[in-house]
Amino acid sequence: MPTLPTPWTGANQTRLRHPHSYTASCALQWWGCGQFITKQILDAMKESYVNAFLVPVNTVCEEVFETPVKRAETEIDVFDTTAYDVTMVTHVTGGVEGTVVYGFDTDAAHALVRRLVRADHGGGAPGDVYDRQLIESAMTRLSNNIAGLVVFRLREAGYRCEIKPHSVVIGKGAVLDHGVGRQLRVGFRSSNGNFDVRLRLSETAVVTG
Repeated sequence: MPTLPTPWTGANQTRLRHPHSYTASCALQWWGCGQFITKQILDAMKESYVNAFLVPVNTVCEEVFETPVKRAETEIDVFDTTAYDVTMVTHVTGGVEGTVVYGFDTDAAHALVRRLVRADHGGGAPGDVYDRQLIESAMTRLSNNIAGLVVFRLREAGYRCEIKPHSVVIGKGAVLDHGVGRQLRVGFRSSNGNFDVRLRLSETAVVTG
């Protein structure tokens, strides 16, 4: 199986988990998925822009993986370290601002490299080592594909925003200097690997025209 490069920071550290983390339940149904989030838990986060991210993530990843992607656990968590093998941090500015963090296990990261970066070269082979450059390239392409759909959906909901990739971190337990704190975390599962999305967003302005 292809391997990731040696983590450049925070290798083998244990994920820090807030003692008050719990599965969100009740009150606000989002994305039509049967999971419920309370308005009190979400605080200022609104269903309209939460869905504007989650739906494109599901759509784009299904297209890239060419296999169904299913939503798994949903929870509110407080964290300041990476929980997956590859983590991509993106910043959102404009009518909605904040941080969206994507975490991928090794299998999902390999699949992204094969399908987004190496598709023109046979997609790679078992034993390949995916260096940092290839991984960053795959993460950036994925982020751009998702961002295009998210911006469109946000604009439909009345928000004018920009989304930019900020950093890619390799290795579990690496300390993050952006996007830490209380976030909505949504897990996803597929035959190509698992990943999650963590959102910490707030509304700053609504487009009126």
